[in-house]
This record gives sequence, structure tokens and C-alpha cells, in this order.
Amino acid sequence: MKTTTANRQTLVDILRGVSLLGILLANVVLFQYGAGIVDFEMFDLSEWDKNVDSVMDVLIHGSFVPIFTFLFGFGIFKMKENLEARGQKWRLVIIRRCIMMLGLGFLHFYFLWQGDILRLYGFLGLLLFGFLARKSRTVLIGSIIGYVVLIIIGLSLNLLTTDQLKEKRELTITQLIESEIPVFSSGTYWEIFHHSGPDSAEQLSMSAVTVLQILLLPFGSLTMFLLGIYAAKRSWFTQPETKRRRYGRGALLFLPLGLLIKTLHGMWPDSIFGGITEYIGPITLAIGYLFTFAWILSGVKNKKLLYPFEAVGKLSLTNYLMQSVICTTIFYGYGFGYYGKLGLTAGIGIALVIYALQLLFSVLYLKYFKMGPVERLLRIWTYWSLSGSARKAKARNDGPTIVAK
Repeated sequence: MKTTTANRQTLVDILRGVSLLGILLANVVLFQYGAGIVDFEMFDLSEWDKNVDSVMDVLIHGSFVPIFTFLFGFGIFKMKENLEARGQKWRLVIIRRCIMMLGLGFLHFYFLWQGDILRLYGFLGLLLFGFLARKSRTVLIGSIIGYVVLIIIGLSLNLLTTDQLKEKRELTITQLIESEIPVFSSGTYWEIFHHSGPDSAEQLSMSAVTVLQILLLPFGSLTMFLLGIYAAKRSWFTQPETKRRRYGRGALLFLPLGLLIKTLHGMWPDSIFGGITEYIGPITLAIGYLFTFAWILSGVKNKKLLYPFEAVGKLSLTNYLMQSVICTTIFYGYGFGYYGKLGLTAGIGIALVIYALQLLFSVLYLKYFKMGPVERLLRIWTYWSLSGSARKAKARNDGPTIVAK
């Protein structure tokens, strides 16, 4: 078995691998109960499962996709840095990568699962492209502005949401889920592919509140994407063993703060600050998890124990898409048809088994191949190279060098 080394890329791959587990645990709920809006009152959920969901709401939901967004921003900047070290122009290469992410995301969304996140990453990369060449201070300020805007819009949601609108939304949600259950639980692939909600969903999508909610998603992702670029510029994960105190301080600040905000939202979701806590809680906790994981992982003495997580991280794109293939096959009607039937705890158990198999698969795969199949396709397109590797710039021949005596 390969062993890990205490360098930046290893820790980042491990963080990416660990975050994939959190994403799968969050997504398995959506695979079981709806990729759009989940309402457990429409399903025969036990009290135990309801309590499990309350814990998942605080610990898992919404706090692992931001970690992936952070790592995407981090990786994009490191790609720029590596291309510059090879003497290559980086702008066109990164644009191609983001376009490919958009393409993969649209294919994933339209032909497999509605919960795709790759489109957002491709869009963010193109939208925030200019920050890659900015000073680290400018990038950090941009990240903070995104966080502040998130707070402002979150507060606006509460001020705009009336009791009448809440009732209308609840009715629409009920209609959406009622239309989804028979299709997703027993429908064929093409029936699921062509499924659309009732007309009232279209009316809901035009409300001012929903527009604000749509605006919130990019700002939350913007915050983490820029923070990832900032972390790469400031070498957060270079020689991690020497930075455990910094990781520890970050964990002590952001982890309890994020848990507190998400807990408060669970207790008082309809309070005047409910919109704020709903959207800043997951991001704050994600930052706390990043520092906590970095602190724990950088302190592990036996690096062999971490290699399976590193392997999953190296194949993160392939593993992410495979999670969708496996879970839709298990829960949708064209597969085993367990949509809404197994219960939340059983779904979590299935997610843990899937992830354990991905740990094993990733380790075995990397014994024979350097990169995953989807990663290879992405790199071939990105670098316009069949090997999937960036080429070194050709040396310029400016004539003989004259050395003055």
C-alpha cells in the first residue's frame, strides 16, 4: 500500500475524501425522500428517524458541500500556480476546466440526479476567474463581503415572508411531494426523467422570497470558493504538522459557533433571525470542520491509516458521480425502488456501506492507474493532452548567451 507524505496535496486529498462522506450522508436523505424539498410528514417516518434527522440537520446537512467548494477554489489556484511554474499561460486552461465542469454538471443533472453541484463549480470558476490573480487580501475581503451579503439577504427573507406566503408554500410543497412519490418509487427511467411538478410550483418559483433564496446559493458558495483561493495563496496546508496550533485555534472558534448557529435555527426556525441562521450556520460550521479535520489529520502519526481517504479524494469526481449512480439505482423505480421505504437510519447505513466500498475501490484502483476515469477525461480536455498532463512550455531560443567578463 502506498503511504502518505506530510505535504499540502496529501492533506487536501484527505480532506476531499472525508468531505465526500459528509456529502453522501446528506445526499442519501435526498435520494430517499426527494432531490428538491423534503417533508418527512409525507412519509411514515419513525420517531427515532425523526430524531436522527434533527441531529443530521445540525451536524451534516449543508455543511459539507461548502467544504468541497472551498477545496475547488483551493485546487483552481494551485492549478494556476503549477501552470505558471511550467512556464505556461494559465487562463485558457482554467477556462476549459470550468467549461468541462459545467458540461459534466448539466449531464449529471439532466440524465441522472437533480442534486448536482458540478454546474455551480463551473459557474463559480468562470464568474470569479479574475480573483486568481488578485492579492490575497483582496480575495479575503471578497469572501467576507459574500458572507455579509448572505446575512443581509437572510434577514430580508424573514421580513418578506408573510403567513399567507408560508401557507401557500406549504401547500405547494405538499403537491410537489405527492406528485414525486409514485413517479420516483415505481416509475421507469424516462418517466422520472420527464417528471415535472404541478403548476403551483411555477407560481412559487416567481415569488420574491424564492428569488432571494436563489440569490443566496451563489453568495454562500462565493464565500467558500474565495476562501479556498485565499487559503491556497496563504499556504494553509503546506507543512501541516507545523500549523496544528493554527488549526486548533480555528476549530475552537468556528466549530462551536457553527454548531450553535445551526442549533438555534433548529429550535427557532421562524424567528426574525431564522433566515440568517439558516444560511450562515452551515458555512460557519463548514469552516469549523475544515480546521478540525486539518488539526486531527495532521496529528495522525501512522499515515498509512489515512491513505484510503486520500485515495477517495484523488478520485473525488469519479466517486461523487458513482454515488449518484449507485443511490439512484437503489432508491428509484427503475432500480430496486426503495424510494421512501427503508427509513432514514437504514439509508445512513447504506451510505456508510457505499463509502466503505469506495475506500476499498479507490485504494485498489490507484494501484494500477494514476487517476480516475472521469478525472482523466477532465484533464485531457483541460490540457488538450491525451496523457492528461500539463506540458512544459517550449524553451525559447534567443541565441547564445554572452557572459560579460
